[in-house]
Amino acid sequence: MAKSKGGGTPVPPPPPVVAGNGADSRAGAGGDSDSASVGDAKKRFLLRLDPAVWAGLEKWAADELRSVNAEIEFLLKEALRKAGRLR
Repeated sequence: MAKSKGGGTPVPPPPPVVAGNGADSRAGAGGDSDSASVGDAKKRFLLRLDPAVWAGLEKWAADELRSVNAEIEFLLKEALRKAGRLR
């Protein structure tokens, strides 16, 4: 177990993500690569957002019955189409 920053109670490491454990396979479970794995059609990347932006996206996604990830992808595709940058 890793020690917490304050030197208090030890914090257990996160469990490893293994295919078939119920994780969303489209999200690219596991691995450090920033490129999509073989057979994975979607690119994975880390996105840092302001907490207020995240909260707004969560609400909007819930209103549209989508996950936050699906909502972000939908909004980006829509913006790219409007700008003529997506076929």
